[in-house]
Amino acid sequence: MATIGRGGGIADFGWMRISGTPAWLAWLFVHILFLIGFRNRLVVMIQWAWAYVSYQRNVPDYGRQSAMKHKSCRKSTIASISKALSKLTG
Repeated sequence: MATIGRGGGIADFGWMRISGTPAWLAWLFVHILFLIGFRNRLVVMIQWAWAYVSYQRNVPDYGRQSAMKHKSCRKSTIASISKALSKLTG
């Protein structure tokens, strides 16, 4: 099971494969099902619903975004990525 973007997903149960919104909903259901306790399930469902309707990402920010705003950091990051790609491609 995997989510792909907003409202899309894929799931392979062995005996059945689904994709799109039904797979995305199945992913949500399975993850909620495996949480322990009613309160945890309720809180997570509310958080996910709010993130979905408000288009917020639930990704922690460890300062990378603020560091990437500086040109010098962007240039060095792009240079290191280019260097790594050139090593991979020969």
